[in-house]
Formats: sequence, structure tokens, C-alpha cells
Amino acid sequence: MLAAALAGISCQSLKPTQADLWEEKHLAFRAEPKWKGKSFVNEEVDALLTPETASIRISIPEQRGLLLYNGEHVAVDFPVATGRRAFPTKPGDYNVLAKEPSHHSNLYGKYIDATTKEVLESDVDVTQDPKPEGALFVGSPMPYFLRLTNAGLGMHVGRVPGYPVSHGCIRVPSGIMPRIYRKVPLGAPVSVIATSFGLPEPTAKAKAQAVVSAGRRDPAKPQPRASL
Repeated sequence: MLAAALAGISCQSLKPTQADLWEEKHLAFRAEPKWKGKSFVNEEVDALLTPETASIRISIPEQRGLLLYNGEHVAVDFPVATGRRAFPTKPGDYNVLAKEPSHHSNLYGKYIDATTKEVLESDVDVTQDPKPEGALFVGSPMPYFLRLTNAGLGMHVGRVPGYPVSHGCIRVPSGIMPRIYRKVPLGAPVSVIATSFGLPEPTAKAKAQAVVSAGRRDPAKPQPRASL
């Protein structure tokens, strides 16, 4: 079961059949074509999340994150972008220290002309790139920021190309980060691991469900013309 793969915790408070249905639904998503660029939400599990039961797990090699109910049931499965080689995201167990909906970086951003506001230099690291005369530093926006350390590590909306690309933070697509931000309270545990989640392979039943979910049609059958 997914519970065993994620945390080794038994489903004492839930009927096994219900947990199995949740797992099948999640595995069916992971059997869909091009699932790695998509996010999965189990609305039923998501609705059960409370400040006491919500946690996050991030897999660096998978470049995926899980929002979990009771540490084992997947409410959301989403793509992430962790730190690139020069700025690796450090595995470890963290907690949400602060929530900032409109955070801006004080280290990375761009230099603009103080008068014309013209961009003078982009992709700036203030610890490495001296500020030109007459310039202002504008920090990169990091919407829906969940601070994990006082040194600047956090989760926030950002570009997620499918591989590590950040300066160390955990980037999450804009379509799913607001939901995670709302569900995760201050103090919530966030585990960043250097291994895969160890989820089971999709079953034949899950693969069949994926075919239905993906809306595949029999090519032998005539298809209606799309209206213009």
C-alpha cells in the first residue's frame, strides 16, 4: 500500500477499502501519458486536511512533491524544481517558519536604472554581482512563499521545467502552489529527501483507469469533427 511505501503507518482510523481507492486513483494519475508535467489533486483527501494533519514531502530525484494527509495519504502530487548543481537543495526535515504571500528575494533578482527603470542586468546574485552606479536592486518575486529556514530556503511559485534549476528553493507551479499555501499551516513538517518516494508501480487496473482519465479514443471508430 501507499501508506507503507511512504511512512510505514497503518490505516487504523480508515477503512482499508477507502484507502485502497485513494491509492488506486493516485496510481492511475501516475500511469497517464506525460503525467510528470501535471499535478494531481484528490479532492476527497484534500477536504480532510487540517492544520494538524497536513505535511509535505519533496523528492529531489523525482522532482515531485506530495501534500499528505496524516503523513501517508496523497492529497496533492505536484512537480517541483529544486536547486541546480551550484545551489543544491539540502535534504532534511524542516518546518514552515513563516508564510508570505508576496515575498521577494533579497539575494536574487535584477538591477534596474533608478530613473528610467530600464533593466540593466538580470539574473543577479547580490553576493556576486556588484551594483552598477545609479542602479536599484529588484528582488525576484516569490509568490506564496513558505519559509523553511532563516537562511532563505523556502517553497514558492516559480518556473518548473522538469529538472533542478533554482538557487536552492523549491519551486512549484502557479496553478497548484496557492492550494498548498492555504492548506499548510505554520509549523507544518516538510521533508526533503534524496531518494524517490518508493511508490508502487501502477497496477493493471490503475493503467486502465488512466486510459479513461486521459480520454483516449479508439482510433478504429469514426470521430466527430471538431467545431470551429
